[in-house]
Amino acid sequence: MPKAARCILGVRDDGEVLGLSNSKKLMEDIPNAIVSAFGMYDAEVNLLRDGEKKYIEIVIPKSKVVLDYKGVPYIKIGTTLQTMKGDSLRQSVLSRGNLSWDAYTVDGISIDELDEESFRIFREEATKANILSGVNLEDRHSILKELELIEDGKLTRAAVLLFHARPYKVFPGSYVQIGRFASEADILYQDEIKGSLMVLCKAIIRSLNTNYKYNLISYDKTRDTAIS
Repeated sequence: MPKAARCILGVRDDGEVLGLSNSKKLMEDIPNAIVSAFGMYDAEVNLLRDGEKKYIEIVIPKSKVVLDYKGVPYIKIGTTLQTMKGDSLRQSVLSRGNLSWDAYTVDGISIDELDEESFRIFREEATKANILSGVNLEDRHSILKELELIEDGKLTRAAVLLFHARPYKVFPGSYVQIGRFASEADILYQDEIKGSLMVLCKAIIRSLNTNYKYNLISYDKTRDTAIS
């Protein structure tokens, strides 16, 4: 069974500790870079010392899911990295639990961090559609449990996309861009819309109706009026 991967910064291959002059900044930057690039919250970044010299240990635990780098999954073949796609990607996903991408859980995000406005929209729509009638819609946990968006106390990726105010912080690229083009290469103007899926649904329609929907105006029946 594969063990956690370890990466040591500030130490030579022969074990000699060289140290890092910018260890304090790296301890801030590395965790943020890991989350931004991989969406991984359970990597360990440890500051270690050898006398006066400081070095950093990065521990990456075995993952139950296919990880990607900025949205692109890779596989190591020999000494090279290749983009994973097609059958190899599908088989890798199936072999790790037979779950869809959005059904996997996310570490480091609690129910309290979810967006109240998104829940308000959901309650409103659920009431209109008369669904989840036996669920306490004022209780976030009850909603998430009924929708199977929480597992062993952890939120699923779907829960984050649906109810987190800034899902793009967790999954880079999870926002919408709308634009009007004069040609295939020339854009006249565009909007970038961010938020949970609950908020996006309404915001996108509002933006389309306000900024991108045009109605033709006919002047066929107008006439000049003489003023005496």
